[in-house]
Amino acid sequence: MDTGASSVTKAGVLVLIASAFSLGLDFAFRLLLAQFLSAETFGIIFLSISIINICTIVVVMGLNQGVTKYIAEGELSEGSIVGTAVLAIGLASTAPILIAVIQSDFLISQFYNGGTDQMAILLFAAIIPFYALNQLIEGILRGRGETETYVLFRRVFFPLSLLGFGFAGTYVVGTVMGIAGGLLVAYLSTTLFGVYCLSRVNVSVAVPTTESRAVITFSLPLVLSASTYTLLMYFDRIALGWFSVPETVGQYEVAVTIALLVGIFQSAFNFLILPDLSKKASSDDLAGFQQTYSHTTKWTVIFTAPAVALLLVRPSFFIDLFGDSFDSSTIVLPLAILCIGFFLDTATGPNGDALLGFGKSRHVMVYNVIAVIGNVGLNIVLVPLYGVGGAAVATAVSFTIMNGLKIADLHFNHGITPPKSVFKYTILWLAFPAAVLLMLPNSVHLVVEFALLSAVSLVSIGFSVLTLSVTNNITKEDRALLASIVPFSSTVRLLVNR
Repeated sequence: MDTGASSVTKAGVLVLIASAFSLGLDFAFRLLLAQFLSAETFGIIFLSISIINICTIVVVMGLNQGVTKYIAEGELSEGSIVGTAVLAIGLASTAPILIAVIQSDFLISQFYNGGTDQMAILLFAAIIPFYALNQLIEGILRGRGETETYVLFRRVFFPLSLLGFGFAGTYVVGTVMGIAGGLLVAYLSTTLFGVYCLSRVNVSVAVPTTESRAVITFSLPLVLSASTYTLLMYFDRIALGWFSVPETVGQYEVAVTIALLVGIFQSAFNFLILPDLSKKASSDDLAGFQQTYSHTTKWTVIFTAPAVALLLVRPSFFIDLFGDSFDSSTIVLPLAILCIGFFLDTATGPNGDALLGFGKSRHVMVYNVIAVIGNVGLNIVLVPLYGVGGAAVATAVSFTIMNGLKIADLHFNHGITPPKSVFKYTILWLAFPAAVLLMLPNSVHLVVEFALLSAVSLVSIGFSVLTLSVTNNITKEDRALLASIVPFSSTVRLLVNR
């Protein structure tokens, strides 16, 4: 029986290319800034970005998800829906800008330790309306089903613009105000490109109507759900900025940037899984649901385990890429804690999407809120005591709480669990590359070390596939997937078809 899991995963592999490109540009953006900035200035920039992300969630008001639903349904005028959303976001955007104008001195003293000025604060605040509009454009394109245009807009143009203008502000000016100006130009240019994309697919803006205002009523409750994940990802920087100094935020941002590499395969493989899970849940196909869930989880862990081992055993290689301003001894511990937390998030499978597939959006929101409350509380307690290590523990523990609640719900209410092979072999899949790396000497040459780490990763993935093959845990869909991904590898084909 074809469950569709293989096609979902192959689609995820295609999305992985776009995700890897976007992530690579974002990583390059952070690397370049780190090379030219002090740890303090680097921390100020990314503390500001964290604040911008949290403020934008409130300004967007869930409309990026609301327009997706209403445009896809096609029951209301598309132009009026877009016009309503644009007007609402425009009005809401005035609030953070006014706060920045009125409370700039308070923000500078409490969050930035006096390390910036009012003009930089205002430039950062001016980014918020454009960022909010960019999220709205993403929602419109998803509602229209314009996948290629969405990828071009979100995964290609935006990271390229951020890298280009952000680095220009860093290299040419080199001050916080100059970088803030560069980032503002990047978000503005992305908005203008988004408007062009919408015009190319014939999206128009019309005067809001009484009926189109329903999109606001529908979207407002989504603010809480959308804000939980953003708070989980960014509140640790806010806490560090409040209780510590911007330099500490900069050190922690390096750890987070590196640790997030763990999640690239998860985001790619989960990209298209929700529709498939929803279809199986609606038809009561629990066997197919379990297989899709297991299939995605298994391969995400296989591809992720070598990266985790690399980050735990050879962290200095990645940390040193960010330059001499960042102390490796300060970053190693939070990096290890975050890697473990993010890997546990991967190993428990796409539990959030699985619950949404069963229509349990309220449950997901409750679990996320519980995790956020834990995250905020732990940050408030641990950051003043342990700094970056405390922030990392707060984030890792809150992610673990969230995933624990979700997999418990899936197990007790639906009988869905992560695959047994993950429980059996994860330690082995982590230990193999770690043992190989411990036996190999460090290279002083960057290119040689990179080639060595890449080779170990590929061999480790092959070892994981071999483990599944020897223990008869390779399914028919696994064979089809691997043969399509590696069509020229006779060794792989022989292995999976044994």
